Amino acid sequence: MSAAIKDWHPAPGGDEACLRLNRGGTLYEEFTCRFPALSFTYSTPELTYDPIPMRDWMEEHPFVPIIACVMYAAMIVLGRMYFADKPRWNWRWTLAMWNLFLSVFSLIGFLRTAPAIFFVYTNYSWQENLCFDPEAHVGSGSVGVW
Repeated sequence: MSAAIKDWHPAPGGDEACLRLNRGGTLYEEFTCRFPALSFTYSTPELTYDPIPMRDWMEEHPFVPIIACVMYAAMIVLGRMYFADKPRWNWRWTLAMWNLFLSVFSLIGFLRTAPAIFFVYTNYSWQENLCFDPEAHVGSGSVGVW
């Protein structure tokens, strides 16, 4: 493995003032610091997002996604059995609003992450984009929350 891949480095032309440390001690470059014109669109929780507490919690509770998947599968089977002889519900507008919410949420996520993803794809090699630690590359700060 080359030295460039082992150690993450800021993109060329970066400012040391934009470098931050997350709670795990991982150095990362805050995207909104590099592009101040975009910073007014980000909220304080986005700007200060640190993935370490959630990552640590997930490492301590590996059974949670397994239980969620089993419960989801059980609810599909049991729900079909329960509702087989019940009258249909008219949830047309509720489902339409739910889908609208999901679409708007996805659009916001795209608008938040697309500039940063474009930036890292144009400033780092393909190998660096695939091999760098995601916490340092795009997982901390304003982009990592999405």
